[in-house]
Amino acid sequence: AGRKRVENGLRSSKDQYDHLTANIPVGVYMSCATAAGEFFFKYVSARFCAMLGVTAESVYADSGVAFQAIHPDELADFVKLNQAVVKTHEPFFWEGRALVKGVTRWVRIQSQPEPLANGDCIWDGVMVDFTERRLVRLELQRHAVLRNRPVQILLLLERQRQIMVGVGVFPFETQGLLIFGDGAEQVKRERLQQRHSGALPDKMAE
Repeated sequence: AGRKRVENGLRSSKDQYDHLTANIPVGVYMSCATAAGEFFFKYVSARFCAMLGVTAESVYADSGVAFQAIHPDELADFVKLNQAVVKTHEPFFWEGRALVKGVTRWVRIQSQPEPLANGDCIWDGVMVDFTERRLVRLELQRHAVLRNRPVQILLLLERQRQIMVGVGVFPFETQGLLIFGDGAEQVKRERLQQRHSGALPDKMAE
């Protein structure tokens, strides 16, 4: 009867924990590294499993299942970092790619250690999927490059024009305005600054 009460108590606690973690937008886990060198998960939330494309049962049976989703190109570094902090009992922090059902996701995994008197260490951790934010950042960077590209091309053309002075090409500003609009004005200002600093002869800055 005593054992049954303990089992019921544990099941009730797990149900409460499942309810709590189901209402937060991150994956939650609790793992244990023993003094004997074993590593296993004591708890994984449903969201944690969904993020990695695994089941809780498979993770409890084999902790390595959780790591199978880490992108092959980053798995070695992930494992190396994990092994290092298990030895030092330092906080774990990692950002990288996971490959879930053929789709690349960007995740952040971090956990805090709680060393026990018997030499074991409990790790309370969370996992955040920040794929959308990562994609937005990359898109913004791509647009920034595209915005700067016309000016970069104009500067390259200007250097080429300097080499071809006297060949009879159209005035550079006219070409720039026809091709890139106001971008040529920025180049003109830069050339005027170069002329005033003595880096560009007067006839080339006109």
